[in-house]
Amino acid sequence: MVTDVVNKRSLERRIVSPANFAWVVKTEDESSPSDQYVNISTKSLVSSTVLRFSLKSKVGEILFQGAGGSNQIIYKYSGSSGAMTAMTITAWLNQSLGWKWKGTGEIRALELRNDHIYVHLNSHVYNNGDFTVNGTYYFTIGGFF
Repeated sequence: MVTDVVNKRSLERRIVSPANFAWVVKTEDESSPSDQYVNISTKSLVSSTVLRFSLKSKVGEILFQGAGGSNQIIYKYSGSSGAMTAMTITAWLNQSLGWKWKGTGEIRALELRNDHIYVHLNSHVYNNGDFTVNGTYYFTIGGFF
């Protein structure tokens, strides 16, 4: 029946979703983000990019309720900047035709700060073009969200 086909397609989309949390992107901004925003220091994921994620995402559950207080270092790589690190971040755009990969980068530092999540990328970064300002993008951080 038609309903079965629609439900199956909806289920398949959910199963193959590469990411579950989304934020609205502001590029070339290194300030603390507003709720539902990620402020990115560059136009795309490149070497040494800094991302600041609001603790409240636009899509998905609130990541950390009542996280305030002192900064917590979740992950910090102390080796040379050219070395490969263990944790990565990936950005995705959900379009009507499916998911589009926007970039992947190795993380040099991941911190839970007073009002945001701080991510500093290493030198190993690959991207698929610039972010659209005020576009909604999905992000995953290996082992974190």
